[in-house]
Amino acid sequence: MLVDTGATILCLPTEAIAHLGLELFKEVDVATATGLSKARIFQDAWISLLGREGNFECLELPGGRDALLGVIPLEAPGIELTLQKQTLNALTCNLCRHLFEDSLGASAAASTVGIAHRSIGFCES
Repeated sequence: MLVDTGATILCLPTEAIAHLGLELFKEVDVATATGLSKARIFQDAWISLLGREGNFECLELPGGRDALLGVIPLEAPGIELTLQKQTLNALTCNLCRHLFEDSLGASAAASTVGIAHRSIGFCES
């Protein structure tokens, strides 16, 4: 998985989406260098990183490309990228963490237990 500050959301290859059993949420029009095309957005991609967790939508990357971790899945649970050191750090600001947990809501927090098998793990190096 690559951290991509140019990507907004999580982007996963088709094979990873199928392996995780993610459900199609919607299709959207996207503008790329080659023109306008359709893209598929899937839901319930559970991410666990640096002791923080979250449930995010992801964009399908056809063609077996590398998975991309965009800005929203990094910032929402309070994780920052340090470009000079090329490291990810969990922010210590409790306010950031509480805002993220509150945004999930009680029903989302309860439903995450049922989708633990759809999780994506990250290794620290």
